[in-house]
Amino acid sequence: LPIQESKRERRREPRYRTLNRIVPVTVDGRAGFDAKILDVSRSGVRIKTRQAIAKDCRLVIQLDHLEVEGSVCYCEHNPDGTFDVGVRIFGLWSA
Repeated sequence: LPIQESKRERRREPRYRTLNRIVPVTVDGRAGFDAKILDVSRSGVRIKTRQAIAKDCRLVIQLDHLEVEGSVCYCEHNPDGTFDVGVRIFGLWSA
């Protein structure tokens, strides 16, 4: 089911919750880290990480036999010390 949109929501597409799957992420071609996928839409994905990622960094998210490539739109610090990172998807490839 789609996530209910707030009045501030600017997305043009619905976003869908995931099962909070942990996936490997590579940042700007360097060794990466694990991230939790929070929700997805047709053009983006929101992940939770333990480290900040700068806006416009390129990411590759590994999903089974699929690589999702995108760039960071925002990175918000959470009270628990984690970061919610919005990623705009611009490519999908078989791994």
